[in-house]
Amino acid sequence: SIPPDRDVTCGWLTVLEDRSVGADGPTIQLHVAIFSSDSPNPNPDPIVYLEGGPGGDALETIPLTFEQRFAPFLANNDLIMFDQRGTGYSQPSLACTELFDLAFETIEQTTSDEEEVAQAIEALTSCQARLEANGVNLAAYNSAASAADLADLRVALGYDEWNLLASPTAPASPKPWCVTTQTGFAALSWTLPIQSRSIFLPTPPPTLTEHLVSSLLDVQPIPAAMKPIPILKTSSSIWLTV
Repeated sequence: SIPPDRDVTCGWLTVLEDRSVGADGPTIQLHVAIFSSDSPNPNPDPIVYLEGGPGGDALETIPLTFEQRFAPFLANNDLIMFDQRGTGYSQPSLACTELFDLAFETIEQTTSDEEEVAQAIEALTSCQARLEANGVNLAAYNSAASAADLADLRVALGYDEWNLLASPTAPASPKPWCVTTQTGFAALSWTLPIQSRSIFLPTPPPTLTEHLVSSLLDVQPIPAAMKPIPILKTSSSIWLTV
């Protein structure tokens, strides 16, 4: 469903499942939603959001969290959200329904830790077998492939550059997003939790900013061009030029 009173354009991006096999290889579909800015004259470079996890979906619960977590970003920019490959509404979905079924089947049972682990492994093994039997190449679902999807999405939507907003765990190693898509970023942003995912650093100390950029790009020392810039006046993000 769509957050109330929001102008949203939804669609699908078709990409190669495995780019190493060439242009004739199997394709997958990524579900994309573009939320229009509140401004009548928004900035030309939108914000694109990456959910964390890894494996989290961005769009399924968006009606419940949008106003609190994302609405402030619409003040001057459009916001693009999409379910990364294998997650959420994107197809194929790698969700293991077998694990959910197990939870319901055993909810009233008393089992040991060893039994729970064995049951979970059995359910996940069944999930893997089902996906592979349906032709899913599980090796193609990783951060590097998702980074290439991100680059394809920017080109498909016709943007010269955009601003990357990422959950604290998106991805576990952020380097592929910049190495694979080294052009097209106006800025990068992480939401940084202090005690929970809803508490953020308003102004990080320089050492923290430098640590983030160094971890991202392996740059020592940090070039002068990589300084915090006030793209968005919000307390929930650090923005860095690249």
